[in-house]
Amino acid sequence: MGYLIAQLSILALLASFFALFVYEKKHMTRFFPGLRRSLDRRATTAHFIFTRVDFSALVRESVQSLFESIIHEGARAALAATHFIERHLTQIVERFRTRFTEHRTPPDPAKVSPFARTLSEFKKSLRTDAPKDTDHLS
Repeated sequence: MGYLIAQLSILALLASFFALFVYEKKHMTRFFPGLRRSLDRRATTAHFIFTRVDFSALVRESVQSLFESIIHEGARAALAATHFIERHLTQIVERFRTRFTEHRTPPDPAKVSPFARTLSEFKKSLRTDAPKDTDHLS
């Protein structure tokens, strides 16, 4: 039943279009001339756009831009997550350092091996012999 109504509606619209066309030709007048002129301009513009624009390139460029934005936001989120983890790990390490340095006692010099003592003295001498001015390095 709906199919029959749709077909009859199409036929009625087509018949009224032809009747209007014949009436306008016979009486040399147009109904709604301003509205029809603006519709003709819009139809001409739409036809120009549809015949001249490369829609495949437009879609390809839009999809590429969308994926670039998604990748950029993903990288930004990964960087923020890395920064968050780094900050918390730094706090944990700082807590461990302060906790274990409080309980640590300096080693007894008599129990330290001669090799470790020699290395320790060598490192201390390196620190004291280091040049204070590093402008010549750059």
